[in-house]
Amino acid sequence: MSSARPPRLVYTSSRKLQSSSPSKKAKAEEDSEEPPPPPSGSMAEPAPAAGAPPGGDEDHPVPPSPAPSSESGAPPAKFSEADLQAIKLTSDTLKRNPKMDFSKTDLLKLLSYLEGELQARDVVIAVLKTEKVKQLLNTTRYSKAANLNDPHAALYRDNLASSGNIASRQSSIQAAYSEHEMRLLNDQRVGVKEQMDSLAALVMQQRQTQGKMVEVLKDAEDRYKQVVQELEDERRKHEHTTAQGDDITYGLEIERSRLKQELEHEKEQHKVLELELQKIQEQFEAEKNRQKQIVLLLLAERKKIIIKYIEERKRSEDLAQILSEEKMRVDTIAEGLEEESKKCLRMEADLEQQTAQYEAERKMLHQSLAKEEKRIKEQELEIQQLRAEIELLRKQTGIRHPVVAPQLPTKPGGLMPSRPSIGGAAIVPGESCSKAGK
Repeated sequence: MSSARPPRLVYTSSRKLQSSSPSKKAKAEEDSEEPPPPPSGSMAEPAPAAGAPPGGDEDHPVPPSPAPSSESGAPPAKFSEADLQAIKLTSDTLKRNPKMDFSKTDLLKLLSYLEGELQARDVVIAVLKTEKVKQLLNTTRYSKAANLNDPHAALYRDNLASSGNIASRQSSIQAAYSEHEMRLLNDQRVGVKEQMDSLAALVMQQRQTQGKMVEVLKDAEDRYKQVVQELEDERRKHEHTTAQGDDITYGLEIERSRLKQELEHEKEQHKVLELELQKIQEQFEAEKNRQKQIVLLLLAERKKIIIKYIEERKRSEDLAQILSEEKMRVDTIAEGLEEESKKCLRMEADLEQQTAQYEAERKMLHQSLAKEEKRIKEQELEIQQLRAEIELLRKQTGIRHPVVAPQLPTKPGGLMPSRPSIGGAAIVPGESCSKAGK
């Protein structure tokens, strides 16, 4: 698919050509008789941009872009009639064919060309900025009138000659004068603009200051009115207070006498309450001593109960040991009977009689143990009742004494001490158990 590739256009260059003055176009026509510029396959760039990439290729010739215009301080470049006609034909072709069918390869190529054109434009912009800065610096350093012996004008003419745009001596002198005039005009514009900016800033600052002063004066007037109003109110209050001073003094005297009477009454009430408090304290001390004696008696009784409990526990342990020994003896006898069953057939009746006797004794022991357990439970209930009474007395008196809880027997057949009578006589623990042990 072979389609005509439209040449790329430098739109900045075409705009600069349209904005050029008639005098510059006349100079371009005068210079058209000179040798033609380099081929259109590359852009005409200033001398400092020697390393810039080319603006076109063999397939897509691009018309040369002009040199920096008079706005940047340098004379515009000259174009031949052939270059102008090529630019015009290209623009007409684009206008006639606004919609063109391109393949993917062509679009990629056009994109690459556009990227190259953008890079070239960036380079040209950087060069123009550099030239502008140099011109401004040179203008500030050298402000005298231009002449043929001016070194800057000579360097500029050499630059024009080396770039291929050869001009006559007359055009070089005119270019130097025009350059100097543009520099002076730019300096005047910059100075006037700076003065206008500074004056505008000063006017704005003065307006802001005026606004602030108006606000400050307004606030001061408001504060003054407020202070005057407050002083007027205070004066009225003072007059009203002075007019009612006698009535207030009389009322204060009456209030003082009433308060004095109330104070005397309160003092009498305070004395009565102190006497009542003293009586209550004496009663409390007497009750405290009585409760203390009761607690001491209860502690002594508790000590006796603990001692008896320890004795009964020891006796129950002895009885349990005797019972275990009897069981062991019965076991040994049973083993002996099994071993000598063949030899002791004659003693079977005696053994049965002894076994029956042992069974009766065992039943008696079980009965005695049940009685002892019942009695121990009763003693535990009595001990709990005593503890409750001790706690009640301790709560009433407010005296705290550590209560040592008696240790109960861990064995099921253990014996508990009996509760002593109120007169101090102790109950003798189970006699049947001691008989059974014997």
